[in-house]
Amino acid sequence: MKLLEHTVPADIRDMPVSAYLKRAYPSIPQYALREALSKKDVRVNGQRALLGAHVTAGDEVKLYIADKYTGNGLAVLHEGGGLLVCEKPQGLPVDLDGDGIGEDTLLSRARASYPEAELLHRLDAGTGGVILLAIREDTCEAMLRAFREGTLIKEYTACLLGAPEKKAGTWEGYIAKNSSESLVRVYDSPREGAKRAVSDYRIVSETEYRGERLSLACIRIHTGRTHQIRAQAAHAGMPVIGDDKYGNREANRLLNARLPSLWCSAMELAGPAVPEDLRGLRFESRPRFPLMRLFEEG
Repeated sequence: MKLLEHTVPADIRDMPVSAYLKRAYPSIPQYALREALSKKDVRVNGQRALLGAHVTAGDEVKLYIADKYTGNGLAVLHEGGGLLVCEKPQGLPVDLDGDGIGEDTLLSRARASYPEAELLHRLDAGTGGVILLAIREDTCEAMLRAFREGTLIKEYTACLLGAPEKKAGTWEGYIAKNSSESLVRVYDSPREGAKRAVSDYRIVSETEYRGERLSLACIRIHTGRTHQIRAQAAHAGMPVIGDDKYGNREANRLLNARLPSLWCSAMELAGPAVPEDLRGLRFESRPRFPLMRLFEEG
C-alpha cells in the first residue's frame, strides 16, 4: 500500500469525497477509489471517511491505495536544448482543473524530475500524444513565440464516425467559446467573439465495426483553438468517436468508446522563432486509442 496525501484546494466547497478523489487522481480506476472508501482507506482530517463524506477547502486528505495504481511514469521522447517532449496518456490532465484540483497531472509528473518544467501548449485530458514542455527560460520564451506565430506543424490522428465522400479537404470556420457550458461553437462565417480556425484533414483508412462506418483521419491544424478538432469534425458531420461533448453519444456507447479517439501523433518545430538547435526536429507518437487496433489489424 502507498500513502497519497494532500490539502484540498482553496476553491472547493462541500464536494463529495468520491467525486473529489476521481478528479484529484484521474489515473486511478474508479473501482479502486470506491474500494478504498468502502475499506475506510481514505481519511479526511485524520478521520476515516465514509462513502457519503464530503470535503472542503483546507481539509487534509490521505488515501491508502495499492502500489499498482500509483505508477506515475513520464514517457520522455526527447530532452535537450531546454525542451522536454513527452507522450501524454489518454485520461491524464495536463494541469490543474478550473477549481485547482489535480494531484496527478502531466505537469506534476514532469516536475517530479524537472522542477523547472513549464507547459508550452495543452492537450485535452482525453487526448493522448506528443506534448512539449520547456525546462529552460529562454527556450520557453522562444517556443511560446513560435506557438503564437503559428509556425509549428501539428498533426493528429482521429477515428471519425462515418465515411465522407470527399477524402481530403479543409475545415475552415470560426470558433467561439461558451464558458458557461464549457464548450465551443463553430460558425461558417465571422461572428463577434469567434476566432478563425483552420484544419486540413485526409482520410487514410476506412472500416466497419458493430454496424458503424468508421474513418481514420490524419488532421493538421493551422490554428490552436479550444477543442478545435472535436468541434470542427462534429460540425462537418463526422464527429470524433468517443467524444460525448460534441459527438454521437449513442454511437460512442455502441462502440464502447469512453474517451475521444484523438491523438497528437506528430509535432515538427518550424519557424524563425524556434531556437536554431531545435529547428526542424520532428517528434512522433503512435496513436494508442483503443479503436486504433481496427485499422492496424486491417
